[in-house]
Amino acid sequence: MEAIIIFILLLLVIFLSSWRNIKYGVLTNFALSNKTIVLLPTDVFKEVWYPFLNMYFPYFQQLDEAGKDKFSSKLIKNLRSLEIFGRDDFEVNDEMRVLLCATLTQLTFGLKRQGLDGYKVIHVYPSSFYSKYEKGYVDAVTFNKNLISISWQRFEKGILNQTDGINLGLAEMGLALVHTIKNGESFDLHFASYYDKWVQIVEESEDIVSFLDYIGVSAEYTNKAELFAQAVVYFFEKPHEFKSKYATQYAHLCLLLNQNPVADEKNYSYERDAFKHKSLTYELPSKVSTSYQYHTWHWIYSFSIITPMALPFLASYYFMADHVINVTELVFIMMAIGLLLTGILYQYNFKSKLFNNSFKLGGFCTLAVSPWLLAIGLMINDRIILTTYNESHPILNATVIFEGETRRSSGYASEVEFLFADQFLEDYPYARRANNMPGEMGAFKDAYISFELCKGIFGITYIRDKKIIQSKPNQINS
Repeated sequence: MEAIIIFILLLLVIFLSSWRNIKYGVLTNFALSNKTIVLLPTDVFKEVWYPFLNMYFPYFQQLDEAGKDKFSSKLIKNLRSLEIFGRDDFEVNDEMRVLLCATLTQLTFGLKRQGLDGYKVIHVYPSSFYSKYEKGYVDAVTFNKNLISISWQRFEKGILNQTDGINLGLAEMGLALVHTIKNGESFDLHFASYYDKWVQIVEESEDIVSFLDYIGVSAEYTNKAELFAQAVVYFFEKPHEFKSKYATQYAHLCLLLNQNPVADEKNYSYERDAFKHKSLTYELPSKVSTSYQYHTWHWIYSFSIITPMALPFLASYYFMADHVINVTELVFIMMAIGLLLTGILYQYNFKSKLFNNSFKLGGFCTLAVSPWLLAIGLMINDRIILTTYNESHPILNATVIFEGETRRSSGYASEVEFLFADQFLEDYPYARRANNMPGEMGAFKDAYISFELCKGIFGITYIRDKKIIQSKPNQINS
């Protein structure tokens, strides 16, 4: 019964933790507005859209065949995840949808997670439109989640001239990409881990005033997402100039987005060695240290909830049933393991920001990790046996703990707890229990329990077997 309860609880936790993704997939996997594109077979998509992208999207032109296939795969996924339709009676066709999603694909081409997690809809207006949010006429509004509104007239200008440093599509997609990590739900972990570092490098650079003026951001800016969004436009539209004037900011932006627009002959791949001859104010790290500071929920948080729920069952039916160990010793061992793990993981947690303080890290190590490590340790202890010996002890008393319904008529109990005359296992009640034993004390009169005991590699005694002996044995082995 307990196993069934644990199984149901695990299924419930898994379902609840996955519901957001299930709901998102149901709502957006076949976005109605883009259905005519995303349902095309791969070879038909190539035949129809590769010539179009080659003509109107320079970023796509420079890719080799493998790069174009990778780009189109990400593009189709973006088309599936976003619903794009017109507002103010503006008709949006498939060419517009492809160009909008190609802009997003360009921005996230080097990242593992393409697209904008949390954004479901793009509204396309014919020109400038009134925004209640901004309380005036605007060319675009990127909300914190769910929705991007954009003027096609301004977006189209950015597409027609992709070298002038003006691209509304890239700027708005850049803002939305930053919002995905600020929302803390689902985002590209590499981007989230290095975004703050890139902003710090830009803000601490000696040429910060000149750089802000170059990308068109006011020196009094307060929105750091705007700083990134405007830098992205120049990053893609004027990469050679950007790299020449602001090598440090450019190099670290390449690392942040995991691509290098200058390396068009290599599918824009980012290579650290490409900057080894550059004099950078801040050297490029060999790898980006993973940071979870933006996560509002991580899978190990679910693990932290599941384990304490399962711990009582794990302890009573595994830890203490066949091992000479009691609750006090169990808690002490778990606390010791948790404390040791906290010390080992402290530095990693400080860098990764998985938990925002040491108390939460300690709680996770003690309540979520140490029970499983203890279970693994006991399994190893039981497999690597140093000593095996037998002991028999006289029964003083027996208490029926649980009686099975199907055995009541025959007088059998499902579980009996024994008390021995020589006080053997006095402090270990679970180890003194046995299953499917007679339910009457008379059945144990002048009886002994024979134990086969094993001491494992970690010094914990394991009870391999126990059986009742109705008469006093000739010899007791110890």
